[in-house]
Amino acid sequence: MSLTITAFQVLCGDCLLVSFQREPNSPTQHIVIDAGFSQTYHRTLAEATRRIVNNGECIDLFLLTHTDNDHIGGAIPFLKEFGNSVVNQFWMNYAPIDISAANGGPVGVVQGIGLRDQLISTDKLNSKPVLAGQRYQFGELYMSILSPDADQYERFLTKWEAKEKAVKKWEQAVSSGSNDHRFPVEQLVQRSFASDTSWSNRSSIAFLLAANKFNGLFTGDAHVDVVTTSLREMGYNEQNPIKLDFMKLSHHGSKGNTSDEFLNLIDCQHYLISTNGANQHGLPHKEALARLVTVASRRQPKERVHLYFTYDDRVVRSLFTESELDQYQICCHYPSIQDNCISLTYEC
Repeated sequence: MSLTITAFQVLCGDCLLVSFQREPNSPTQHIVIDAGFSQTYHRTLAEATRRIVNNGECIDLFLLTHTDNDHIGGAIPFLKEFGNSVVNQFWMNYAPIDISAANGGPVGVVQGIGLRDQLISTDKLNSKPVLAGQRYQFGELYMSILSPDADQYERFLTKWEAKEKAVKKWEQAVSSGSNDHRFPVEQLVQRSFASDTSWSNRSSIAFLLAANKFNGLFTGDAHVDVVTTSLREMGYNEQNPIKLDFMKLSHHGSKGNTSDEFLNLIDCQHYLISTNGANQHGLPHKEALARLVTVASRRQPKERVHLYFTYDDRVVRSLFTESELDQYQICCHYPSIQDNCISLTYEC
C-alpha cells in the first residue's frame, strides 16, 4: 500500500492531492483538499486532474475546507473545465442564507456563494455541515473530523456578516507588519499565544486521515482550540499524544493557529507548510515554527524534525540560522526548481 500527499504551489494558499493505492496495478483513490487561487489553477490542480482523468480514474472527494479565496478560488475554473463528472463528492461548509456582495463582504464570501450554488445544482455537495465527531470511509481511507464543532459552526453562520468589518481590520493588522523571521527561536517561544480571530477560519474543516499504518492530520485553517478539544475528547493528552506520520500546519504556519497546548498532544516529526515566503501576511510565522520545533525536539530528542515547504525562496530559506537548524535538529525540504509541488510518499 502506498499513499502520496502532493502539496501544490498556490502562493499563500492550499491545494493538496492525496492519492492512495492498495497494490501496484489497483485503482488509485484520490482526495483533493482545497483548490488554491484561480490564478494558480492551470499549472497545479488542472494538470493533476488531467492526469487522473487520462488514467481512467476519478476524484473520490473534493473537499473545500472553508470559503477563503486562497482555498476555493481554483474550484471555479475547475468546474468550468471539468464540470462535476470527474468528482464523486464535494464537501464544503457554507452558509445556507445568501450574504450580499453589496454588504462589503470579503471576496471569498462572494465566491463562496456562487460556488455553493453551482455545487448544490450537481447533487454532489454535502447537504449537512461537516462537523467534529463525524467519521467517514472512502474505500480503505478513514476520515475523522476534528473541526469545526457545532458551536463554532453556528457562531460562524450567525455572526459572519456582523463581524466582516472587524475581520477585515484584523487581517489588515496582521498583514501590515514585517515578518518575525529575524527573532531567535528561544525568544519567540516566550511570547504569549494569541489565537486566530478570523471568522471564516472558524468554519474550516480539519480531519485525521488513516490508511492502514498511516495517520495524518490535515488542518485547513482551523482554529487550534477546536482541534485540541476534539483530540482530547478522543482520549489524547500530554501523556498519551496522538502519533502522526504527517501534519499540515494550520493557516499556512500562522502563529495564531499553533499553540503549545495543541503541540503537546502531537507526536509527529513531519510537517507541511503551504505558503510562499513573499506574501503580505509575513507567513509562515517563525513563532509558530519555533513552538513546533521546540516541542518536537523535546519529545523526540534523537529524531530530526522535518519541515516540508511548498516553495523554495530566499524568505523561506532564511527562517532559521545554521545554529538553530543544528540545535533543534531541523531538516528543511523544498521542491525542485522545475516542480510545481512537493510530494511525500508513505508505504503503509
